[in-house]
Amino acid sequence: MGVANATRGCLTPVPSDAIWAVGPGNNRISSWTLREVPMTIGRAIECDIVIRDASVSRRHATLTWRDGKLFVTHLSGTNPTLVNGVPVPRDEPTELSSTDTLQVGEAHFKILLWNIESDAMTKPQAPPRALAVVLAADVVGYTALCKRDETGTLRRFHQCLKIFRQQAQRNRGRVLDTGEKGDCVYSLYHSVVLALSAAVAIRDDIIELNREVPPPDRINFRFGMHCGDVVFEGQGIRGDAINTAAHLQAECEPGRIVVSQRIQQELAGHSLFKFDAFRPSNPKNAGEAVAYRLVAWK
Repeated sequence: MGVANATRGCLTPVPSDAIWAVGPGNNRISSWTLREVPMTIGRAIECDIVIRDASVSRRHATLTWRDGKLFVTHLSGTNPTLVNGVPVPRDEPTELSSTDTLQVGEAHFKILLWNIESDAMTKPQAPPRALAVVLAADVVGYTALCKRDETGTLRRFHQCLKIFRQQAQRNRGRVLDTGEKGDCVYSLYHSVVLALSAAVAIRDDIIELNREVPPPDRINFRFGMHCGDVVFEGQGIRGDAINTAAHLQAECEPGRIVVSQRIQQELAGHSLFKFDAFRPSNPKNAGEAVAYRLVAWK
């Protein structure tokens, strides 16, 4: 079965009425259909996806299907290509997932992918729904830290946010844009193992970052994890998986990772991770009746 019979997709500009998004004849365009042949993105008129913006190179990047998966390859030597806020290495194909944010220069896109069985006329307009692993992380004592040193706290928080994005990218996840608007950071993953691996790496990187910071000024996170159905709406998402992950992180000590029973069951028999069961003090739903602390990993 060929690629065209496995997956379809489109590329939509953000915002939807972006002045830099043009089609044939310089007409404004609201989306590009992702064809099975390689497609170029750039400022040059001969590109398949033309972006009228000085921050975009003439041939900036390419989109290519491979075995039913979509990849972006960065070509520009001067301007960046980013996936979910993380720069893409030059000439190295990076896999894209549905609802990923693709940035070319200063132009932002949303990636929408769907199976061939879906209605190609309606699927891109419907709120995308997916089963996802949600990692919720919250800064411990954020208000007190800001009162002590707001400028320094914000700087260190954004250093931590960079760590979240880097580890998410390495583990095929994405950090939601809502992480920019407060002390909570939410990220999504396709795999329980990858999500937990990212959480451990994030925590370790933040511990290393804190070594150069006086103890009263250090930023520490609590981590909660759950998996379930989520619905994407614009730049945000909703769903019980988000709420459950957020409630679980409030149940653990600074620097600890707590997962739901569903996550623990997914990892049953997995030798990489070991857990200690406990009963949350304030469960919000049945999914939190029993939770598990991560106590060992390899």
